[in-house]
Amino acid sequence: MAFSLKQTPVYSGATLLVEFSLDVPLSSMGAYYVVYEGSQQRHVTTARLISPTRLHSIVPSHNIPEDVLVTVVDFQGKDKPSTTLATSSIVFERDGVLHLAQFLIDSVFHLHALENHELIKSDDFNLADEELSSLDWRLRRALTYLTIPDWWSTLGDELNSDHPSPRESLLHFAARLGLTKVAHFFLRKAGSETLLTLPNHQGQLPKDVALDNGFCGLAELLSEYNLKSLLPLGGWIVKEEGRVQTQDTGDVTLTSDIKTHHRSIDEDIKVLQVIQLQVDIGDTDFTSCWQTEWPTAVTAPDMTTADESTTDQMFQEICEKAEELSGIISADDYGDTSEDTYTDPNLDSQHAPAEAWAGEECEVAMETEEATHGHHDGESDDNELMGEFAVEI
Repeated sequence: MAFSLKQTPVYSGATLLVEFSLDVPLSSMGAYYVVYEGSQQRHVTTARLISPTRLHSIVPSHNIPEDVLVTVVDFQGKDKPSTTLATSSIVFERDGVLHLAQFLIDSVFHLHALENHELIKSDDFNLADEELSSLDWRLRRALTYLTIPDWWSTLGDELNSDHPSPRESLLHFAARLGLTKVAHFFLRKAGSETLLTLPNHQGQLPKDVALDNGFCGLAELLSEYNLKSLLPLGGWIVKEEGRVQTQDTGDVTLTSDIKTHHRSIDEDIKVLQVIQLQVDIGDTDFTSCWQTEWPTAVTAPDMTTADESTTDQMFQEICEKAEELSGIISADDYGDTSEDTYTDPNLDSQHAPAEAWAGEECEVAMETEEATHGHHDGESDDNELMGEFAVEI
């Protein structure tokens, strides 16, 4: 058997393919999961059967650069323990795009930081060296991976100013390079409404820059943006199950802190099945908190940790819900690909380099409504499933 990846950025989203021997084909009735275990975190994520010998999964983001153990399991549920099918390792590392993302976050406090793209570089990154065809997707993933303070805004120190200074803003930067996903990210941050009408030193608005560079769909987004029709990227909501990431494909990852974690892998899989189902069926109790108005700088919520007895009770409730929902979970939910209909945006041209590059999104991967914005220029899928969101106990 063979694993397609050996290394990936810490924000990842890369496509992992696991090829098995022809002598032992995988069952279309199996429920397959990939477990990533590092020194501090463990991730359990779904895997899809895309051929009798091949599994497909999206690699979640990881908190630190390190070598992580990767295990593929088949979980049949009920009283049967999971079966280990294969093991390998992946090295998570920091790359230039992650350093570029941090530079952009810091740039809001320096009015001239983005005026000359040739100077957007350091010892750790160089914008001029990046592959622009995939930069939009990779940079959005890196931005959602970063821990950005709640008080941060796209206007820096001038968030509350009645007359903020003209500047080459983050939206100008995205518009100049055609980075639609990056624009979506910054439009969900405090101060973004003002940026839409804030000119640079040449008197151009972000929409003007997009039009001048031929990005008509992005220009329309920056002209008629309506946040109420979208769901936010990278937000934090309080859930009991752990940290949850929904990838660009809609698959869900459950991440746990190894030091405080009390559930087994099989128990995590049961929790993951319930969360995945809630996402798949659009459970309003699960998604309604993502509706939003224009973003503002806020104070982070107090996330207290439940004691062990409370956690055990919550897990029991989750298991009971899983039993209630089991009647509507069919074999098709676990990768029956007899008609070979599954496709993955991460295997398309923009994600095909050496890593077979994924969305987050740190982001809930729920589809935005393209009809609201009418993007037709094909430069990118403006309303691709949004990266990943995080949920913590």
